[in-house]
Amino acid sequence: MNRILKIATIPICVCIFLLAGCIDEFENIYPYEKSIASFFDKVQSLEKQFSFDAAAGSQYVSDRGTILDIPPNAFVDASGNLITGMIDFTFIEVLDKSLMMIYDKPTITSSNTILESAGVLYLEARQDGKELSLIEGIEVRIPSDNMRDMRLFGWSETAVEPAMAFAWNLISDVSIARDEWTDPNTNLDVSGFYMSLGRLDWINCDAFINYPEEELTSLCLNFPDGYDNRNTISYVIFEDLNSVIRIPKNNSYQETCFPDDQAPIGERISIVSIRVVDEDQYELGMIENVVITANFEEDMLFSSQSLEQILDILAQF
Repeated sequence: MNRILKIATIPICVCIFLLAGCIDEFENIYPYEKSIASFFDKVQSLEKQFSFDAAAGSQYVSDRGTILDIPPNAFVDASGNLITGMIDFTFIEVLDKSLMMIYDKPTITSSNTILESAGVLYLEARQDGKELSLIEGIEVRIPSDNMRDMRLFGWSETAVEPAMAFAWNLISDVSIARDEWTDPNTNLDVSGFYMSLGRLDWINCDAFINYPEEELTSLCLNFPDGYDNRNTISYVIFEDLNSVIRIPKNNSYQETCFPDDQAPIGERISIVSIRVVDEDQYELGMIENVVITANFEEDMLFSSQSLEQILDILAQF
């Protein structure tokens, strides 16, 4: 899974006097098993893999009813050569808030605008272990009752202070079409979003959620000493939106706050914090069912939980 989620293994390159080359922030400086990355490595297990002949293409239908129609002769290698023979394909779908946390895909843009998701997908094609690119679009249908005006976003992350810049960036400002079709799993008529993807990797079908500036405020959490971005991760979970926001600790100010003080007053939320204590040792902090008020601030209290208990709690969202 390290090639999919790189939350804690992005190299940080520095060239200042005697410090030259690349430093792997978490693995080289801090024991890997005590970093938050070890939690994600253990819980991200929902990828589906299948193979097909490049000349024939393929259709894949997930258990949740998402449909991928992969056309014939759709892939090229790094040199632009058309691929023939068998292709190995990996697919992940993240349709609800619990999986947004498990796969660490918070719904926010690089400018800290909140998004609501109708579906996050990961697509990867390889042949003999080498990554391939698309030259023909993959048609995707995601069942959804969400009627918001959705756009297509791509994921990006870079290692910078306060921990990592992570965000969805707009791929296309064209509204994603709604459509109706028959679910191959159930033979029932369903509706949702239809799109043609010209790229692989992480993509998201999202709507902008904009609030008036006067309805935004700070939201900060207070942690005990020793709880930081290396071993702890926190999420704000919206009750009425299919949306999860990660709130990192700013090491310069020793604050753990909602990005850019953009927390929307009046929204009902829960907050979850997960801490890796050591190998197979975890703590969980949770604030449940509260309404964001002006200058929201809370102390986060933690208790020991097993990995299975944490997953059971996340599954409630």
